[in-house]
Amino acid sequence: MDNKKNEATHAVAKANKGFSAIMMGEVDKIAQYSGSALSVKDRSFAQDIILSTYKRMIEENINPNDVNFIGCNFPGQVKRYARLGLSLNENEIWLDIRNNSKANKKDINIKIQYQGEEKLLTKFCQKNNGVINIIKDVIMEGEEVVTSRDFKTGNYVISDHKIPDILHRNINSANKESVIGAYAIAYHKDGTQTAVIIDKDRIERAMKAAQTKIIWTADYKKMVLKTVVHELYKELAKFNVIPDELLNDYREMVLNKDEVQVEINANANSEVFEADFDIKDDQPSHQIEQESASPTVNMETGEVLKEKDSVKRDQYTYQQQSLEEPF
Repeated sequence: MDNKKNEATHAVAKANKGFSAIMMGEVDKIAQYSGSALSVKDRSFAQDIILSTYKRMIEENINPNDVNFIGCNFPGQVKRYARLGLSLNENEIWLDIRNNSKANKKDINIKIQYQGEEKLLTKFCQKNNGVINIIKDVIMEGEEVVTSRDFKTGNYVISDHKIPDILHRNINSANKESVIGAYAIAYHKDGTQTAVIIDKDRIERAMKAAQTKIIWTADYKKMVLKTVVHELYKELAKFNVIPDELLNDYREMVLNKDEVQVEINANANSEVFEADFDIKDDQPSHQIEQESASPTVNMETGEVLKEKDSVKRDQYTYQQQSLEEPF
């Protein structure tokens, strides 16, 4: 029994290694074509995304041969998020895996989490000399958030959050009716802050807009915090200053949000393995002509077979769009 288990583990590890090698090759090709070769640090982030994706597929019993890697431009997505320094292991991005009825395969779209939005603000936002920290919390019945007017900036600031019984404070789906709002505060290097407060109505609208209510039931607090951080991100993203060498990657991340949702809506029999309330998010901006859609990996032997020569990997087209409202 142990021998069979060890053989199976070895086969998976071998397949994982082969899958990673082929996918990194595709990521490198796209990076070189776009004139943005990956640094050592970029490659580390890319490997993290690729290996975590493979692990997810194994956990969900998804055969790599059933995934339309090239059609959904998974390598291009990996390149983009790796260069922006976002990690799947750190929950800064997440995987949306669903059926594509047209291709009769599954698509994988990488989407940004609120942790990723926070990271981008601390890296790129230049409002009031930059963001040094972000805090957020939900507001429950019986609690008080103290605000005051900052007459230097004209903005309202949050100076205190009074919680009567913090030791027994528990926030979950069972007592979600007690949640009356949430806030997120970005602290700037010049000593000022940008604060966003949302009310119960905004939370309810976010939940109603969700593709699935399961994740709200599973982690209500997380989804409320995601909602308010997303509002903070929308407020501050217009102050993001992106280095020239990352500008295309940033643009690609924020392009074609509506197109991916149109595709999702068109797939009546779509199967969602993980979803989020944010129904408009990034879509791969490279369009790749193809006949065969993905690297072929023999899950029993670990052998990685080449793609058909008919796959045209060099036909990438870049699109342009204003960065005024990234998300």
